[in-house]
Amino acid sequence: VESWLARPKSLLEEVCTGVALGTAVYTVYYGIAARKILEPKRRAWIMTCLAALVSTVVGAIVAKDILENYSSEPWTYLTWNPDVWVTESQLTKFCCINFISFLVADVVCGVIQYPNQFHFLTGWVHHAAYCAFLVRLYLQNLTSVFTPFIVEELPTLILGLGTIYPEMRTDSGFGLTFLVTRVLWHALGTYNACTGPPGHPIRKQAWFGVLSLALHLHWFYTWCSKYLFKTKKPKQGDKPKAS
Repeated sequence: VESWLARPKSLLEEVCTGVALGTAVYTVYYGIAARKILEPKRRAWIMTCLAALVSTVVGAIVAKDILENYSSEPWTYLTWNPDVWVTESQLTKFCCINFISFLVADVVCGVIQYPNQFHFLTGWVHHAAYCAFLVRLYLQNLTSVFTPFIVEELPTLILGLGTIYPEMRTDSGFGLTFLVTRVLWHALGTYNACTGPPGHPIRKQAWFGVLSLALHLHWFYTWCSKYLFKTKKPKQGDKPKAS
């Protein structure tokens, strides 16, 4: 047993072992938290909040590192050194494994504990596609492509906490953090991915940033339409003003 543990593991073995352990941790965490959170709608956000918290904290560290050590224009931070996309570390691998573990655990618990909240498109399709994408990055030693964007889980954390604890709901806080992380920061990262040197590995991954940016813009427009551009509905019985 000791010799087996000591031998070098393949990337696939690393993924399987890490995800198995991570899924167990998320499942145990859910089991403990679900004792006090009984409503299925609120339970559906338990593991999401944990994953978003971890991603936000680590993502902030990664973002700070990019701006300090990989930005060639310190006053604007617009241009990143392409090495940021191929510089793997234990932290980038952890982020990838952590998120895959959350996705797997959410499928398992979602089917059993909150099936009415676990929808086909946002559940099965989203989680399966995301898992496949992250596993491929891990097996290609490109986990550093994923980590610059994980700070974008901050609005998810705010949304999740507001769902579990209604008194913590803040629509303006969600909208502001969504704009900063999922629109502006994501656009900056996608710009640098698309403008990477010819032949650089990030050029083949840039499509994912462009696609997700389009989706984020659509979501933000929907949020703005609901909370910023909404028109005041006339009260019942009010007469329309004469033109």
